[in-house]
Amino acid sequence: MRTLAIGLIVATLCTIAMAESRGPSTPQERKRALQVIEKLEQDPMSPALKEDRDWVFQWVKEVPDIHAQACMAIVGPLMDEKLSPARNALTLQNILASAAFVMQHPEKANDPFAVYLAGTQGMLRAYGNIVKVDPSKKDAFLESLLKKQQDGTLEDFVRKGTEECRLHPATTLKP
Repeated sequence: MRTLAIGLIVATLCTIAMAESRGPSTPQERKRALQVIEKLEQDPMSPALKEDRDWVFQWVKEVPDIHAQACMAIVGPLMDEKLSPARNALTLQNILASAAFVMQHPEKANDPFAVYLAGTQGMLRAYGNIVKVDPSKKDAFLESLLKKQQDGTLEDFVRKGTEECRLHPATTLKP
């Protein structure tokens, strides 16, 4: 499963390389992207949001000025799980939440810890919304992250993951 996910990421990186010729994001695009990311966080599995989901993912891949990423040292256990619509939605939401953070806090765009923390928190909010609708979607890894969030150790976990990704850049995934 991890090989498939990494293969998709590599294909995406090729798309990014080809998209470098496009100009920076526009204020209208950023506004739309933030609205879509918020809708997806509220209802990550919604079939009605497929067009928006596809658009925002493609947009994040193409724009040269918004850098979204995920750190395998943080989300690796999720990536190791069996492919499922919920896993895919949460992986995407991790990346999109980091993109939203970069748009909302451009002064922190080069702070990997802040970006990864925002991505993780956005993923957890989306996870909470999935579980509200369907408690059978509970996930042991994500439940462990929620526990870390509740007991105040999530930042330490993300900080350790950030350091691992800094030391081993190949563990950083970009859309």
